Amino acid sequence: RPCHDGAMDEATFWRLIDETRAAGGDEQQAAALEARLRAGGLDDVVGFGRMMDRCLDALYTWDLWAVAYLVQGGCSDDGFEYFRCWVIASGRDAFTLASTDPVAFGSGIDPDGDEEDREREALLYVAGRVHEELTGEYGPPRETPHPAEPAGEPWDEDDLDARYPDLARRWS
Repeated sequence: RPCHDGAMDEATFWRLIDETRAAGGDEQQAAALEARLRAGGLDDVVGFGRMMDRCLDALYTWDLWAVAYLVQGGCSDDGFEYFRCWVIASGRDAFTLASTDPVAFGSGIDPDGDEEDREREALLYVAGRVHEELTGEYGPPRETPHPAEPAGEPWDEDDLDARYPDLARRWS
């Protein structure tokens, strides 16, 4: 499922992500994005927010949640949302791999990395905060509701080792 919006094309969205990633961790990247969106005006804010929503929705799958669960040593609903933000913050290649082959994506994550670095909660609020600064209302409004359930086949914690043996071994 591609993420595309007429107000902001994919190339512009991913360029903003790439150019702000060098700012540092979660809060630093979010602040850099907010500054760029503020300078671009309301159309950029709305376009970025819609692209972000579409990308989050595209990553809302049971397989990617299993990867996040194994990699993070457990993963709540909120934790999975922050993990998906980290995938997006990691750039277009990471997003594409995570959305098309979550297991391959998980296999490429450094097991020695800091698990807190694999969350980008602040990215969730970038468009909302700048929209509020520009309009007085937290937003922008969603085009469609988020899916109620992840796509794909649900799993149970007890089944993860059998269902994803290579990842389970790598992360146990």
